[in-house]
Parts: sequence; C-alpha cells; structure tokens
Amino acid sequence: MKNLLFVTAISLVLAGCGNKAGTTMNGDDDDDDVGSDGGNPPPAKVPLIVGTGSGLQVWADSASITSDVDPDVTVKGDVANGVTAIAISGDRLYVGRKGMAVPPGSDGGSAILAYDGAHTLTASATAAAIVKTPLDSDELRVDTADNLWDDVTAGQEVFRYASASTLAATAGPAATFTHPNMQLPSFAVETTSQRLFAGQISGTGVIAWNDAMTATGSPPDDFTLSLGAYWGMRVDHDRLYAVGQHLSSGTGPAVESGVAIWANASAITGTATPIIIKTGYQGGGFIQNLALRDDILVVVARDQKAIMIYKHASALSADVAPDFTITDHLSAPGRAVIDASHRLYIADTGGVLVFDTIDTAPTFVTQLATAATGTVETTRPIDLVLAE
Repeated sequence: MKNLLFVTAISLVLAGCGNKAGTTMNGDDDDDDVGSDGGNPPPAKVPLIVGTGSGLQVWADSASITSDVDPDVTVKGDVANGVTAIAISGDRLYVGRKGMAVPPGSDGGSAILAYDGAHTLTASATAAAIVKTPLDSDELRVDTADNLWDDVTAGQEVFRYASASTLAATAGPAATFTHPNMQLPSFAVETTSQRLFAGQISGTGVIAWNDAMTATGSPPDDFTLSLGAYWGMRVDHDRLYAVGQHLSSGTGPAVESGVAIWANASAITGTATPIIIKTGYQGGGFIQNLALRDDILVVVARDQKAIMIYKHASALSADVAPDFTITDHLSAPGRAVIDASHRLYIADTGGVLVFDTIDTAPTFVTQLATAATGTVETTRPIDLVLAE
C-alpha cells in the first residue's frame, strides 16, 4: 500500500497538480481560521475575489451574479505573473504569487503579498507587504490567533508566520513543519488544542504536531494519526475532515477514495480510527478539495467531475451516499467556497461555476469566465474567497 500511494502521489504531481485547488479559509465555520469577516457582520455587498494565472479578478457583489459578467476590478501589478493561493482575514487579503524564472528571493519571485482594503480593491491596488518566499504557496490560511499558514509547492512543508495582520516584508516563518519524505499537500489547525495535522501522502499518513500555534524552529511531528493519502483537510465543529485515498479495506479496489472524519478533534492525542466514507467515489480518483459552512460539507471529486454534498456533516457516523451530487457543467473542478445563503462557487478550468441552494436543491446559475482571451494556464481560476 505504501508504494502504491507513493506512485499515485508522484504521478498526480507530474500531471500538473502542483497548483492546489482546494478551499481557502473564507466563509466557512472552520475552527482553523479566523474566517473572512474577522468577527464582524458581513457587508451589504460581498465581493468575490478570484486568483488566476494572470492576477486577481473581483466581482463586487457576489450575491447579484446571475449570468456571466465581467469582473468589476482586475488587479495585475505585482501579481501579473500569476496567483497560486489566496486567503482573507478581516479586511486583509493574502496572495501567493507565482515565482518567475529568477533566482529564489529575487524581486518578482515567489512571495506572499498582503493587501489591505480587501473589500474595496481597485485596479491600482498595491501590496502593504511583499514577503519573499523560497517556493510558491499552494494554500494559505489564517487562524484565530493571527497566524498565517503557508503550505508550499507540492506540499513540501508547512510554514507558520506570526502576526499576520501586521505582516512585514522582512517577516520570516516562526516555525517550519516538515517530514523526511516531505509531500505534505494538506493541513488543518485545531485551535483548541493548538495542534497541526498534515497529510503525508507517500506512506506515512496523517501526522500531527502538538502546540503548533506557538512552536518555533522546525519541531519533529509528535504522532501519526492514521494511514491514508489525504490531499485536502479541514477542521469544523470539532471534527477533522480529510479527502483523498483511504488505506484499502481489502474488500474493494486497491485504492479507495473519499472522506475520512475524526470526531472530537480537539481531544486527539494519538492513533485514531476515522469514519470512512467512500460510497459514490471512484476508487483511486483524485480528491483534493473540500469546503464547509453551516454544517454543509462539499467534496470536490476532480477526476469524477463531480461535487458531493452532505447536508449535516457533523451527524455523519458511517459510510453513506451524499445527499446531492452535482455533475453538470464540470470540467476539472478545484477550490470551492460557500456563502451565507448556501451559494457555491467553484474554480474550474473555464472559469468560476456558481450553484444556488446547495443544501436543498442545487441549481446551476452561471459560469464566470475569468478572462476573454489567453491560454488555460493564464486564465484559469486557481483560488477564490468571499470578502464577507
């Protein structure tokens, strides 16, 4: 099983999965981020901010979108070479910039950019801070203690930056979390226990670090939670959710895909058996993205071109079929985010797909083309958040 997972992981990376299309911390009830509103009521108009291979695009009033319309704002400038990840906390937007063909650490290379005024971005917006990084960011998140977490290219390691709200150009990681085999494409922070979970995909499984929110340096992991190759991970309602490939039960395909759930995430201190959900998933199918809000779980099964929706995630206790499955209009679905009215936005190859009422009767609304011209590499949406 270990070798099989390793081969699968490597083949997926070589197939171009380095740009991790999974959820940012926006709009969810996750315990491992501060949320997009910073504890404040959402504004009357909630902007949809999309990172593409050529910059940022903003639709000023996401709720009013009913057809394919051009973005209200396009931001290029320091991110014209492409966006690899975005996250939002309060009125500050964090953007992972794609590195150009320049030496590491040079101007124009890989970096995290912090933009203030996220709710009112303009085409001339400039970053308040540009933090140079050795590798591109695959996923960015901000937790409740103002830590910025950065999972870098192909999941090689996870960085924690302290004081995200005042991040300066001179900032460096307060802590680096890695593994001898690297390959940590997923992570989640459980804030009550201050524990970091990460998915190691070449045979080790889900590993954990205690006191990760205050750790410094490069601490070793403290324990292995479970086997499996999980490419996406979140904490919500004291549950740890992971999507990807399970350790085979021996009664089905050699590799079984789906969702693994660990209850009482804040109390986990060692090896634990998850709830395994595999009904409806193709064995070995690539799953990297999930989103949670108001106890709704959305799982993006990219290879199946399907979106699985569970209406009451906290009640899941055994293998069950999803309440709804979306298969129309999907090409290569990636990162997803849910708004307060349970509208779903999904980054796909041709643009952002919008579905309404996903918890009662999922209905396709439109696809927002993220650019009129250009190659897939420069126009496809990579990440998206709602500035609530």
